[in-house]
Formats: sequence, C-alpha cells, structure tokens
Amino acid sequence: VISDLREEALSEDARSVATAWGMRTGINVSLELAPASHPAEIRHATLAILREALRNVEQHARSSRVRVSLQRIGERLVLIVADDGAGFRLPADLAELQAVGHSGLIAMDGRARQLGGTLTIRSWPGQGTEVEAGIPLPAAPRQQRLAGPVAPPVRLIIADRNPVLRLGLHAMLEHVPGIEIVAEADNGEDA
Repeated sequence: VISDLREEALSEDARSVATAWGMRTGINVSLELAPASHPAEIRHATLAILREALRNVEQHARSSRVRVSLQRIGERLVLIVADDGAGFRLPADLAELQAVGHSGLIAMDGRARQLGGTLTIRSWPGQGTEVEAGIPLPAAPRQQRLAGPVAPPVRLIIADRNPVLRLGLHAMLEHVPGIEIVAEADNGEDA
C-alpha cells in the first residue's frame, strides 16, 4: 500500500523487475525510466507486459543486451523493451503465434487493449525485436475556480496502529488542497 502511494512507484518497480531479471539471466539491461504517477491498474498492466516481454527475450531471443524504456509521451505511457537477439518473422496476425503455442505477445496485446492502449511489435531476423506498449493516461483533473468564498480545509486526524501506514497516508495527503492534517494517533481512543 505504501509503495503504491509513491509517485515514482512504477519506475522503481520496473527497475526492480528488470534488474533482477538481468542478474538472473546474465543479460545486460539498460534502463531509461522517467518517474511519474500512474493509477494502479496502469502500473499493474505495465509491469505484467514488462515481465512477459523479458520472459520472451529469455526464452526466444538469444540476446546479449536489452533496453527498457518507460516514458510519458504526450498523454500516453510508453514502455519499450528492445533486444539485440535473433528476431523473428512477424506473422500478419498474432493469432498464428497462439496456434503454435506462443501466447506471450497475445497476452501483452490483451493487457494493453484492456486499457485502451496498443502493442506494436517490430522484429528484424538476426537483429532483434522491439515491443512497444502505449497506454493512454487518464486526463489530469482540472482545477476549478470557485465563484465564491473558499471553503475551509477539512481538518484530518490520521489514526492507525501501524506507523508505516500512518507515514504513507500523511505523505499522500499532506499536499492535497483542502486537507489539513492536524494530528496522528495510534488508535481511535487516542485520536
């Protein structure tokens, strides 16, 4: 829960996944990860696509290097996993891959489509493969101007036995307009 509250959570999780995979496989991984805040469903789908792309590299590519890029481009989150491996002839329809027991690309495509995104695969036999997932980001809420007096802030007491959870909630809420954290407590009685 606390991890999900951090702005850079997706970038850190992607770094952790790719670094652990590189250490386990011995394949050199370079990372270009821009920190940004993303809803949980986008984070989970993006990490699932990353894991599957890395699994494909490990099983099929015979690669020595992999580049993982995670950037916000316009109103889209773009994940690119590119390898310098064997590459392959890309069929006209991904369903052909599933017919021969290769369903990883189809799973990645399905995850991207669930969020209104796209999966683009580029492969050059003998030169490598690039998988690009583009996922639209939700529009940022617009600040509305009030046509009258500004309402006083909501005064909030955070109460929980777990100090780590309290710290995370405090960090998440302290910069929210209209909320003023006035105290913390270990339990309801102390609050």
